[in-house]
Amino acid sequence: MFKMNEIITFLIIIIFNSGIIQAIKIRFAANSMFIYDQIYNDLVSEFNKYAKAKNLDIELDMILFSNQNTTFELNNYDSTIDSLISRRSKKYDIYCFDPLYTKKYTSFMINLNDILPEEHMELYNHGDAKKTCYSNNQWAGLKMMIIIPLFQKYSILYSNKELLQRYNKNVPKTWKELLDTGKYILEEERKVNPETPLVAYNGLFTDLNAFTTLYELIYSFRNTTNIEFPGFGSKEAIDAVKMIKQIKEEISSDSMFIANELINTMLLVNGNGLFVRFWDSGSMFNEKYYLTPMPGKKEGINAVMTGGMNIGINKYSSDEKREAALTVLQFLTSERIQKEIVVKKYGLYTGMTKLYDDEEVCSFLTCSLVKEAQSIHTIIENVDSIDVYTEKVVKIFKQFLFEDRLAEDVLKEIDDITRIYYISLKSSIGLTYFVIHLSITCLMLFTFILVFTNIFKKWFTFFSKDLFFIYCLGYMMIASSQYLLFGEPSDIKCQYEYAMLFIGISLSIIPIIYVLVKFFPERNEYSTYLVNNKILYILICIGIEVILNLLIAKSPISAENRMFQDTVNNKNYNKCIVRSTFGNIMILIDIILKFLGILVILLLSFIDWNMKKISKNLRAIIVSIYSFSFSFLMFIIISYFDVKDYQIIFKVNSIIIIFICLTNFVNINFIVIAILRKTNEVESSRSVITTEKTVDDSTYSRSIFTKIVKYHHTANYSFEMGSTISNYDTNSTTS
Repeated sequence: MFKMNEIITFLIIIIFNSGIIQAIKIRFAANSMFIYDQIYNDLVSEFNKYAKAKNLDIELDMILFSNQNTTFELNNYDSTIDSLISRRSKKYDIYCFDPLYTKKYTSFMINLNDILPEEHMELYNHGDAKKTCYSNNQWAGLKMMIIIPLFQKYSILYSNKELLQRYNKNVPKTWKELLDTGKYILEEERKVNPETPLVAYNGLFTDLNAFTTLYELIYSFRNTTNIEFPGFGSKEAIDAVKMIKQIKEEISSDSMFIANELINTMLLVNGNGLFVRFWDSGSMFNEKYYLTPMPGKKEGINAVMTGGMNIGINKYSSDEKREAALTVLQFLTSERIQKEIVVKKYGLYTGMTKLYDDEEVCSFLTCSLVKEAQSIHTIIENVDSIDVYTEKVVKIFKQFLFEDRLAEDVLKEIDDITRIYYISLKSSIGLTYFVIHLSITCLMLFTFILVFTNIFKKWFTFFSKDLFFIYCLGYMMIASSQYLLFGEPSDIKCQYEYAMLFIGISLSIIPIIYVLVKFFPERNEYSTYLVNNKILYILICIGIEVILNLLIAKSPISAENRMFQDTVNNKNYNKCIVRSTFGNIMILIDIILKFLGILVILLLSFIDWNMKKISKNLRAIIVSIYSFSFSFLMFIIISYFDVKDYQIIFKVNSIIIIFICLTNFVNINFIVIAILRKTNEVESSRSVITTEKTVDDSTYSRSIFTKIVKYHHTANYSFEMGSTISNYDTNSTTS
């Protein structure tokens, strides 16, 4: 008879073997070009052995996108990841991708800061790994570790030892030296053998490498070591591309510059290259070539493009799989695996900087190369598809390199693909409109000053001083909102521009409604309460506007790129947009409230039209309100138009705001005074109803329309509504 514990043990073995209890399967998506297929297989095999030995119940399963198992191009893998990520797919738990796509994919990977042990993070907190592992958190002001290099690649200048020694030449440190040395040795070799197969410089402008070669070339022409990539539109870029074309024409050829990677490899193998730009190959060519960074514009400056493969954990995976994936990531990027497999077995460079002080590692790699390299990795922004962008750049650049287009024209066209245009104070348009807006602001300040002068007391009796101050402050904010249109756009600028414009509009409307209600030609509890609680009324109105703006800020308004495929005829620009439905509803409510306020003003103006005390001022105010209403409506309509020219958008918006502010200023400071002076000199020929009237019961039986018309023809009626309003009016207009 079997004992009970033996039966239980037997059953457990059967259960495990039958797969009823399964290990956590982590799916690892990787892509490979040319010779790197096998390293992935070895890494997966090593981890599964490790997991089994440690009883981790984790199984690593790899899906390899390779030119060996599919019709492979780099963008096939990219499009696959795009498709999966857009659907928040959990199909793969770990992704491996080229550093070219780091910025694009880091937002879909988990932040390793809080879950990766500090000692493991420290291994990759230096050198080139730090440049690619971290992503800026702009809101928190922190740098977050998102990915880790599985292995790294470096672009290298291979310099032929035998030929340099034969002609007593040094490895070039500048592009001018490379050109001069290449020209000299090539000429000497042709004297011996006119048919020499020697290639002085290869270029490496292949379909696969042309973009990184160009990017690195421009980087090598920066003026100091602490400058980042100068940009395609810079003078450095112009100098760089002119130099490489001179090198092609004097010591190389078109066919060599576009020769594929296999031909370039054979160039190194056969020793027929004098200077060869290529990627690192371990210690394979150390005997024949000096391995150094690419030369610079001047001594002390060099350039090395970093490549390789980065790995990150899918943030959409389950918590259980993310934890298991972290174990896999730690294993693959551990010191033992990096040294034994990545470095010693495959001769690949590691992102673990400390290993470059290890003598054994340096017997497999050129450690001095990494230590001396002024490296850069490609950063591409403002594009939907990196692959489409790089192909477009290369196509345009080759029109200069192999055709007759000017360097300046070609580089401007390349630069325009991603450049975001905006109105700068350095431009003639920007400076002109800035001066105009500044003048408008000064005029608004002048209007402020009127409150404290005899002109205000003598001629302008529509507002009390405090209401006039609020009214002018509103127009000051409307005018000042346009200053935020100058310079580089940002989310915060969009938010402030909207807030200043719409709060300013509210401040310009609030005082007018108050005054018109105060002079309403019939006493009622609502108008009486409002007049007696002016401060409360103002605070409530401003409070509503502030609350709406705070709700909109939660959406929020963001500066989004308006990108064009045809950047020759159109320029990319930034547009303030609210994407959320809630935000758009809040803006719609805000706009509706503004137009309701305008309608209330128009209705009350009609009712108070013949109130003798305010009639002259009211006419000027109404002219201003009509012009404002039309302009504001145009402003709203135009903002929804699909305009492709950023300068037209700026000009139209500025002109509308300028028109609003100027018409207000002219009405307040000239029309009012002109009307009132004329009134004092000549009696008006129009008969104004001045007899005090009472509203009998029959009035209430008439229609609202009839009642409004009756109010319209009534003068001075409000001054007999009660002592409270009469006294308040007297105080407010003389204070």
